[in-house]
Amino acid sequence: MSSEQIGGMKDEKKAIPGKTLLQWRVEESASEEAMIEFWKKLRHFYRTGEKPEALSGNAKAGMKDLFPLGAEVFDPEDNPYPYTADKEEDTIAEPGSEALFKTLDHLLNEHQKENRKKFKTRLSDLVGGLKELLRLDVKTPMGDKLRETYDFAEEMIAFDKMAEMIPKKSSEDFPEHRLTRIRKLIDDLQNGLNHYFDRVAGIVIQKELAKHLLEEDLFYHTEIIEERENALEQTDELFREEIKAFTKLIRAYRIAELEIEGSYQEEIHDEYFEHFTWHRLVEEELDLFHPIILVADYDYVIHHLGSLSKLLSLNQPINLLVLNHQQISSPDEHVSWEDASHRFRQELAALTFSHRNTYTFQSRMQDPGFWIEGIRNCLEMVGPGLCHISVPDPGSVSPALASWASAAGRYFPSFNYTPNQQRDGTGRIDLSGNIQADVKWPKFILKAMTEDKREKAIGLAYTYADYKSLFPEKLEELLHVPSAYDSELLVPLNKYLELEEKHIYGKIPFIWLVDTMGVLQKAAVPN
Repeated sequence: MSSEQIGGMKDEKKAIPGKTLLQWRVEESASEEAMIEFWKKLRHFYRTGEKPEALSGNAKAGMKDLFPLGAEVFDPEDNPYPYTADKEEDTIAEPGSEALFKTLDHLLNEHQKENRKKFKTRLSDLVGGLKELLRLDVKTPMGDKLRETYDFAEEMIAFDKMAEMIPKKSSEDFPEHRLTRIRKLIDDLQNGLNHYFDRVAGIVIQKELAKHLLEEDLFYHTEIIEERENALEQTDELFREEIKAFTKLIRAYRIAELEIEGSYQEEIHDEYFEHFTWHRLVEEELDLFHPIILVADYDYVIHHLGSLSKLLSLNQPINLLVLNHQQISSPDEHVSWEDASHRFRQELAALTFSHRNTYTFQSRMQDPGFWIEGIRNCLEMVGPGLCHISVPDPGSVSPALASWASAAGRYFPSFNYTPNQQRDGTGRIDLSGNIQADVKWPKFILKAMTEDKREKAIGLAYTYADYKSLFPEKLEELLHVPSAYDSELLVPLNKYLELEEKHIYGKIPFIWLVDTMGVLQKAAVPN
């Protein structure tokens, strides 16, 4: 197992033996004086994150010879590890944003296809029915007139039933204002047919992402609009413009049905439709509205939280597709460990939960079945929706490795929140897409050989710190604790986090690493 396999590094001089040669090795305990000196410095490191310049004995302040545990450490048959068993034969694709956009385009077309086909047919029928109202000779019985007009189709058309669609008072001449109303309805419906079915979506895209998207020409029948100043406010403006035209079409649709049925009553319906807004649209009608989507990256959205909250609180059917390229946060010289007790990382999905009616979905690109279904569900919602997708960039750690580890370490869990879900056994939040979702941290079996050539296995929880240790800059924030300085005060991180305050005094949390010789080593995690 090479260091590239377990840590993403490419230094062949630091090759690690295969998993069967991983070793448990215990050094001779340090002297009492050396132990006291080491633990004094270790506790200072835990409190401050500051590493001592020198440690006595064989202790090493640096981490250059230690690596995070790789997939080969675990037996996939006994306890499957979240990584693939053989990175060299890894068949998991490492899709990027291009694959995401192509899939989005396919889902948009799929989403609109069937509903639009039925709706377009109904609109055409209504236009035909209204035109027939204007053409029919009111002095001729309706059934006879229809037979004269469509005599070639007499066997296929039930003329008497069709005549029943015409107003009962057809023997009277239409008032001029009604003729004007019908003509306007025909124009509005025809304009809707010509305009509404030319495209399947409108997408506002962040400027930095737009260059690649426009160059690749990844979308068809979709209007792509590049960000001007504030993409979230721009998306709101686009929605208001598009929903206004769509509401006008639905208004004409409803009135046309009433006219053909002979049910339009001016004293009732004039006032109702005069104040007709998109808020009066029913769910089936909103489902026909072409999606309005904002595509932006995580940093952009986090820096516009005020605009995001305002947009979501309006309860408009707008979808946000947020791409998260982060694997670790930018180093902060004032905080030695990323999520120190003094601050917390912004959780975008948690922020959207507070808006209650926002469908929220989060997934990794390496789980295509889950995120494709999540985006499809988002498009079907008639309220706001947010899809938060992790798209790791290639770096010192392969995207596939980083993706699986981020899920196992709960750094980027998968879930969806469906606001209109019934309060049944599943509830509104679905966490089933996660590794061992019923426990705080996934647990796996770590096996290695003791010095007397016996196999020894322990249960190992994979934590947030284990995930971070994959990255060289975060690995350097740990402190190696040689076995000569081992103590019962060293506690696995997952168990340390569960201790009551009164029981943590003097204790130090650790995670397991491996050295260049395949020997398992402990590394302390700072507060």
